[in-house]
Amino acid sequence: MGTVEEWAILKNLVGVILKYVPGCIVEIGCGVSTYILAEHAKSHGVKFYTCDTQWGKLEKIKKNIGYDNLIPFHGRSISFIETFNDTPSVVFIDGDHNAKVVRKEVNFFLDKLNIGGVLFLHDTCPWKETVESKQKKGRTVDTYLVRKELEQNKDFDVFTWRYTAAFCGLTMVLKKDMSEPEYRR
Repeated sequence: MGTVEEWAILKNLVGVILKYVPGCIVEIGCGVSTYILAEHAKSHGVKFYTCDTQWGKLEKIKKNIGYDNLIPFHGRSISFIETFNDTPSVVFIDGDHNAKVVRKEVNFFLDKLNIGGVLFLHDTCPWKETVESKQKKGRTVDTYLVRKELEQNKDFDVFTWRYTAAFCGLTMVLKKDMSEPEYRR
């Protein structure tokens, strides 16, 4: 999970994004990130949707954060996507680490994301030992495959910090305005 210091990129960039890009915040998978994102949602007065499969974790977050615009969803991200109808400026994905599920989440939210908005993906540079350990338990940690696909897409700027976010990698995907030239006016 990590400490807040290990999440410095998320802590420092989200406020800048919200200052210039209108929209809500969406999070798939609760953790340290939830408290960082909630702080930004409060200070910018935007809705904050968070989705997790653990009801107890969501209840604890609701109690500890105490924000009227916090909208928790108990269930899988795919069910959440079926009900979601808003326009995010920031999306943070750290739920299921299976590339097939992550790809669905990413495709859905990149389509909804405001121009200039950012989608963050966690666990995009996992330790080899983590991948092998999960594989032995029949689980998959292949979020990095989605990162590699996004890096090939010209519609987005993609940058990965390999050493942050609990040292598992944090990838930032910026949605470009394809109607704008490459320079600022």
